[in-house]
Amino acid sequence: MKKNSKNWLWGLFFLCAAGVILISQFGLFAGAFFEGISVFKIIVGILLIGMLIVSIYHAEFFGIFLALGLIYVLFAGHIGLPYISVWTMLAVVVFLSIGFHLIFGKRLHKFRHHSSEKMFEESAQTITDDSTCARVSFGASSKYLHVQGLKRARLECSFGALQVYFDETTLDPDGAVVEFNCSFAGVELYIPRTWQVINNINSSIGGVDLPRNMRDEYEGKLTLVGDLKFGGIEIVYV
Repeated sequence: MKKNSKNWLWGLFFLCAAGVILISQFGLFAGAFFEGISVFKIIVGILLIGMLIVSIYHAEFFGIFLALGLIYVLFAGHIGLPYISVWTMLAVVVFLSIGFHLIFGKRLHKFRHHSSEKMFEESAQTITDDSTCARVSFGASSKYLHVQGLKRARLECSFGALQVYFDETTLDPDGAVVEFNCSFAGVELYIPRTWQVINNINSSIGGVDLPRNMRDEYEGKLTLVGDLKFGGIEIVYV
């Protein structure tokens, strides 16, 4: 999708969102679904729908299930569905994501590698610096790291999707740190299974899907730090 077309689509999406919020405050939805729902819930719901659209487009299971789960938590009471706590729903999201990844993960990984240049012609990037920063906002991007002795990376993603491939990278002997600043986003990290990954991310209404990877020895240590809000980070070992 071309950048101008993408901007038009997202622009129309948020214009419609603004209209829904205003109309709901004028009482024109009396007796309808929006009656009794706070503006905050409407805004968060709209943002989650945007996250869902991006996640579906890029077949990111964690983002899809997280968006659907949080939408359920927000609006279940308004449509007569049973109450489920946020933490219970997050556990369901994690297990669903793991299950779908185990069944379809390899197929999707192969598809992304073969089609990423075509799908992300304007947003794919190869990085060779040992300290790097990648930013994505209202869009999707794939970053391919070809670094010898990576020390530090900073990943920022808001209202979008980010995929980072570390499989052509080596770490500094003292290890490397990846710092996150993500909100309403889905992030996937493709990491060699010979690395030790330590999760120190502060998450709020979101989570990090880190599969077990027990080994006697590791070739490097990668530490994840930073903040995650209303989003998901998935670690895929390759």
